[in-house]
Amino acid sequence: MIRFLTTLIIILIFWQLICIILNLPPFILPAPYLVALSLKENYYEILSHTQITLLEIILSLIFGILIGSIFAILVSTSNNLKRWLMPILLSSQAIP
Repeated sequence: MIRFLTTLIIILIFWQLICIILNLPPFILPAPYLVALSLKENYYEILSHTQITLLEIILSLIFGILIGSIFAILVSTSNNLKRWLMPILLSSQAIP
C-alpha cells in the first residue's frame, strides 16, 4: 500500500511539474489540482453519468454472455454450423 501511495504521489507531482514548466493550457493538459477541483464541483453530474454507464456495462455483459452461450450451444450441437463457422472462429482468434 505504501508503494502504491508513493507511486501515486510521484506521478501527481511529475504531472503538476509538467503543467507548470511547459505552461500548458488547461484544455490540453489540466493540472491535477484543476482535475480534482472539477471532480468536486461536478460530483453529482458525474455520479449520475457513472450510474448510467455502469448499467450499460452490466446489460452489455449479460447480453454478451447470453448470445455467446446460445451460439456456443448451436455450434457445438450442429455439424453444419461447426463446419461453416469454426474456420472463421479459429481465424478470428489469431487476430489481436
